[in-house]
Amino acid sequence: PPSRSFSQFHGLSIASSGLGKRKSIDGGSQASKKSGSNSQLAEAKQGENGITYPVREPEGTSLIQQDQDLPYDNRVFRVLAISPAGRSISQFKSVAELLEGLRDAIKVHRSLFMDGKILHRDISENNIILTDPGKADGFKGMLIDL
Repeated sequence: PPSRSFSQFHGLSIASSGLGKRKSIDGGSQASKKSGSNSQLAEAKQGENGITYPVREPEGTSLIQQDQDLPYDNRVFRVLAISPAGRSISQFKSVAELLEGLRDAIKVHRSLFMDGKILHRDISENNIILTDPGKADGFKGMLIDL
């Protein structure tokens, strides 16, 4: 017969959830396509409208899939916040303070290059600070942002 009721087709479904996944009417325990998360089929639950669908429970605490062969699976992001070691070179209080700060910054730059084989490559007014010589091993100027 050309016109048949949908209820005559047991096990077929056209109902879908908001995520675009199909739900099974017959309550079968067939797993749908595996999602991006690493999870196992836990049990079948029945929704408000009587439709049965599989429920997947997460495993582990990792943010990546456990079956991937990566050296690090759990990572921790850490930040160190410290108080400023000095003030910007543009906030000098006298010409002598400016010149002494620049002199010490040049000494530090030379030492970095000659002794440490490090070239700063970003010397600007934002990367030279004026320091308290009592707290900075006698230096009145310092390079930052290495």
